[in-house]
Amino acid sequence: MKRLRESEFDLVLTDLRLDDTDGLTIISEVCRLQPETVSIVLTGYASLESAIKALREGAYDYLIKPCDVDELRAVVARGIERRQLACSSRRAWLSSKGRRDDSRAQHGPATAD
Repeated sequence: MKRLRESEFDLVLTDLRLDDTDGLTIISEVCRLQPETVSIVLTGYASLESAIKALREGAYDYLIKPCDVDELRAVVARGIERRQLACSSRRAWLSSKGRRDDSRAQHGPATAD
């Protein structure tokens, strides 16, 4: 958890069962601290209930061990692509918002006639 607060990540791959915490807590923190970071659960303790919880917490995908390496690579690649699109959209939105704010500052607030 400390690393989530100190560094930015493109993708987080977590198990559900961890020594010091659980994967659902990790996913929840990732979504809270770094909403554009993609979270993937890879677990050997799969259940429908845990899959639903993980997806509701914000997991991008939920994979069951043992997992096919090609499937894992494909899910990671799609997750990274999703993050890149989200970051690009956010930059475009912030840029357009900045232009609107600059325009308002130059022309003054809109007034009704």
